[in-house]
Amino acid sequence: MTKHLSLLFLSLILLLTNCGQYDNSKEGKDEEVKSKKLASEAERFHLLGRKAQFEEKDYSKAIRLYKKAIATDSGFIDSYEKVAEVYSYNNQADSIEFYLRQALNHNPSAWISRANLGALYTRQERYNEAIQEFKELGRYYKNDPVPYSGTAEAYLKLDQLDKALANSLKALEIYQKEEQRDSTLMASGDAALMVGLVYYEQNNKGKAKKYMVLAAQKHTDIPEKFRKEFGIH
Repeated sequence: MTKHLSLLFLSLILLLTNCGQYDNSKEGKDEEVKSKKLASEAERFHLLGRKAQFEEKDYSKAIRLYKKAIATDSGFIDSYEKVAEVYSYNNQADSIEFYLRQALNHNPSAWISRANLGALYTRQERYNEAIQEFKELGRYYKNDPVPYSGTAEAYLKLDQLDKALANSLKALEIYQKEEQRDSTLMASGDAALMVGLVYYEQNNKGKAKKYMVLAAQKHTDIPEKFRKEFGIH
């Protein structure tokens, strides 16, 4: 599922006086113009960074340009996320975490940053922290399956199987509803596989097979171990 994050712009607050003698409209307009100029400059650096990253494959240059965008407008969330993305190429975990956290300091509801931070913590086996991030993501995006699938994976790693099952079933339910609205989506396969894995860990092989077959029908790659055991082709 693709998420689109809006660029952040500085808010303009107009303070109105009761006396009406002081006209602050020009000052307000000046601030608005300044804000838009900063955003425009930041976007220019950001787009140059994207060119360096994707066309030129010059990752050091891309990082420098993204950081210029951030220095120009500290609320330019996309550039924090792109710096983290480039650092992920070399698995520089500390830098990835730093820039994702900086993005969230500016916008706690930034979907890409929150979801990737949760995924990073899962890869680092920091499962309780991952759960915290995915639950926080769910506070902002209540009908999003990712908070549930993310917490399900972390709970599975912690061997908290009842919680893993509840969250994976919820993720599957949401994905299936999305597919009813758009038949081209196939994301429920991964969620079904997760449900199957949890049931397998609970030694409920009948239900494990049921959900893994469902996952295979959605063209999800089923581990060879389960393909052989359950006869999934």
